[in-house]
Amino acid sequence: MKAGVIRIQLLGALEARGPGEAWIAPRGTAVRALLAYLLAGPEERPTRERLSLLLWPDAEPDAVLGRLRQVLIKLEGQLSDLLPGRYLLRDRNSVGIDPAAPLETDWGELQRLLNQGAPRRAVGLVGGQALADTAPTSPELEEWMEAFRCRAQVAQLAILEDAASAALKAGAPAEARRHADHMLTLEPWHEQGHRLMMEALTALGAPGAAMAQFESCRAVLRKALDSEPEEATCAAAEAVRQAAQHPVTTLPAPYAQDPRSWLHPLPRKKLEHLFRVLDEDGDGFLEETDFLRKVERLREPFRVGRGSATLETARGYLQGWWQLMAPWAGGDHSAGGLSLSDWLRFWWSQQQIAGEVLEDLPGAYSSHDRLTTELLFRITDRSSQGHLTERDFALWLTSWTPHLDVDAPRAYRHLTAGNGLLDVNAVVRATYEFKFGTMPGTAGDALFGLLP
Repeated sequence: MKAGVIRIQLLGALEARGPGEAWIAPRGTAVRALLAYLLAGPEERPTRERLSLLLWPDAEPDAVLGRLRQVLIKLEGQLSDLLPGRYLLRDRNSVGIDPAAPLETDWGELQRLLNQGAPRRAVGLVGGQALADTAPTSPELEEWMEAFRCRAQVAQLAILEDAASAALKAGAPAEARRHADHMLTLEPWHEQGHRLMMEALTALGAPGAAMAQFESCRAVLRKALDSEPEEATCAAAEAVRQAAQHPVTTLPAPYAQDPRSWLHPLPRKKLEHLFRVLDEDGDGFLEETDFLRKVERLREPFRVGRGSATLETARGYLQGWWQLMAPWAGGDHSAGGLSLSDWLRFWWSQQQIAGEVLEDLPGAYSSHDRLTTELLFRITDRSSQGHLTERDFALWLTSWTPHLDVDAPRAYRHLTAGNGLLDVNAVVRATYEFKFGTMPGTAGDALFGLLP
């Protein structure tokens, strides 16, 4: 932000910030509505009569002009509290923003960059739904707000689509995923956003997550628009499905031998424990039914209804894991299940087992592993407060490990280092520590109940 300027955010919640100040929300329904209209409304200065009708359509004409004067005084005062200056041009007939005022908006800057043909420089300006928390004061003002929100939505989606496509061409799928995710936050049924997300996930080595994204797209379209995915979206899903059926399942010597002879002992011990956690029927092999039963185990303790979108997405993600692992089955099980050796070889093939805990997590955060962990976290966080309580964690651990003897309270204390805070980033880091860390005693060791 420029020095000595008030910044007004229109793309998202209506907020203002002075030099060196925190964001604050302008106070008063009429003040907020008036500020939004003066900043993003018609270029010509509106008359006092028009503003009065927009703000108080049912009030007596003699009373509204006096109300308008009071609202204008409050607006000018709130802006001057952030930075002393003159912000409004007023005469007997009209009111407007002073062009010389030390004031700028994210919407104005975004339009300027688009007019200059520089959409990628505008990516950082993209926010949420325009005027998300600003209430209209009249039907006519509501109509204007909806039109403005539509314009802002179209512009923001175009910027994000351009950025995501450019990132994929540049070989930066993690960046593309972030832009596609932002697109779908703005408009969950935006099919090009879903296609870009699928392409990014596939490039990140997570075709199972890409297929789950397709299923999510289909569910959203059916619910919101009562329609099916476009032909292009179905074709993209089929390409992902075909790619997932032909992974490389060979390893160079000496890794083609029994992995228990060359894997670091500690990650091997933890991955063997996770194998037992997932092996629902205890037959010594992992099969697709083992993964699907894990999803079902979440329904009752976390009050997730059968057929819910969240549960279906979780099922899709775990099926995605199975699709990635199935080709590694060594053929020593008639049903095509994965043996322990197959399981360990698979994890080596992902090139994620390292000599130390992964430190560069931002890239790893965009993997299928991260996406699965985030989704399971959302299901487990019963209060939706962004962290797991000891009760949340105990319910999850006991529902996933009913056939193992685990001490959930002790595992939670070990995992949180006694501070009782377990947010999604802590859980993701713990997942990597559990699977790939070689340092004994890390917090992640307790994630699946494996305690020292």
